[in-house]
Amino acid sequence: MTSKFLAELSNDYERLFETEIGYDVIIYTGEEPNVKEIHAHSNILCIRSQYFRSAFSNEWAEKRDGKFIFRKPNISPQLFNIILRFIYCGNIELEKLQAPLLELLLKRDDLNLDEVEIWENLLKWCFVHQNMENDPTKWSGENITNIKRELHKFIPLIRFYDIEPADFFYKVYCYKDILPQDLIHDLLEFHIVPNMKSKANLPPSRKSNQIDSTLIGSRHIPLFASWIDKKDSSHYNKKDTPYNFNLLYRSSRDGIDTRSFHRNCDNKGATIYIVKIKNSTQLVGGYNPLDWNGGLWKTTADSFLFNFTDKQNVSTAKVSYVNIQDHAVYCYHNWGPTIGNLYCDSNNRWYYKIYSEGERYPNIGIPTRFEVEDYEVFQVVRK
Repeated sequence: MTSKFLAELSNDYERLFETEIGYDVIIYTGEEPNVKEIHAHSNILCIRSQYFRSAFSNEWAEKRDGKFIFRKPNISPQLFNIILRFIYCGNIELEKLQAPLLELLLKRDDLNLDEVEIWENLLKWCFVHQNMENDPTKWSGENITNIKRELHKFIPLIRFYDIEPADFFYKVYCYKDILPQDLIHDLLEFHIVPNMKSKANLPPSRKSNQIDSTLIGSRHIPLFASWIDKKDSSHYNKKDTPYNFNLLYRSSRDGIDTRSFHRNCDNKGATIYIVKIKNSTQLVGGYNPLDWNGGLWKTTADSFLFNFTDKQNVSTAKVSYVNIQDHAVYCYHNWGPTIGNLYCDSNNRWYYKIYSEGERYPNIGIPTRFEVEDYEVFQVVRK
């Protein structure tokens, strides 16, 4: 019943896009003499697209006769029509595109799709054009050669490093015979070897919720947001996360001393900090729903500590909510971020202290003493 309703709803939005009933947005696409006027609805664009949500909130957005005016000379009318259709109803029929238009589409950074979906749609396009079955076990050597030739110019446009490990294994690695072997090697190394960074000269990430971090990725954000809202069972996903995480401080960039921490993070409201333990894959840290200015202990019921034994694998995460609320967060001008049992003292020494009188936070395996490779602090702001 639900799936039928969603399908009908998608069809209704597609009809609205095609009929243009009640449109209040005019978008001029393409360059002279091939400019085309496209009509749309601001409420749908705002709800479905972060780009348009920001554009409409800009006080300088052009408006004429009650309609918003946008000009997109750098996008062909046909390509923009495809993008809008997807915004309205989630439907992109890549298999119907000609190769040049598909290439233009894949070069864009604002598709608002998970990268694995883009990869799967590219494969679908290829198999339609090759009139082949999507079953690598049945491919001949000639089939593999033809697929490689068809995909050759598109492979560099896929942001493979943005694909989650499980999706890489089940949805990319099984096609290793049609991908460049050096790419497969690099991706395996990236997913398996601790602390391995992605290779240089890659296209920018397409992730709409990409976070400015050298320690975590977008897969961590829904988990943090779920912990903040104390969602025990159904966690947020990447598309419905209700918070922005704005980088305030990075110790390797801003100085690994407590004064730099306070200069960047005081009076910023709720924050979360992530600490990379030296010579390991472990991340620890905590969430402070208050602020870092003021003195001594602060009281809250909403703070927590966390521990990822492997930063690449979010399933290794553990979270620990405050037990003793009047010792939830410690703020002092010459101490670093300190929450409950997890300290960063005035000499920038990090340690986890276990108290005999009771745990301020339940123990989740944070080391009692460790050295820090880097740490970051993010302001948490509801969207």
